[in-house]
Amino acid sequence: WSMVFQTALKKIKEQVDFWKESLDNTLLFITLFSAIVTAFLLSNLSALEAAPDQHNDQLLQNLIDLITQIASLNGLKTPTITPPDPFVPATSDEVSAALWYSSLIISVRFSFFL
Repeated sequence: WSMVFQTALKKIKEQVDFWKESLDNTLLFITLFSAIVTAFLLSNLSALEAAPDQHNDQLLQNLIDLITQIASLNGLKTPTITPPDPFVPATSDEVSAALWYSSLIISVRFSFFL
């Protein structure tokens, strides 16, 4: 029985080594895939936020409103100025970000099952 046990142990060790190497390659692939998806996601997130100059537009609008109120109190005519439109991200950017997030979450989640 000793000989059978040694042969079985050798075959089991070879199989475990194969699984270990395969798992290392799979985890490396998942890591690289997650890094690439994260890079795409970060570049896409900038399209979902208002540009910094839009905050300046809002501050200027507040100043214009204040000056208009002061001018109205003094009896001066003031022109009507339309406020800038609020920032709304494009639907395609939102869908793209949702898909990148989903891809990242799914790939990381499945890596826990390996």
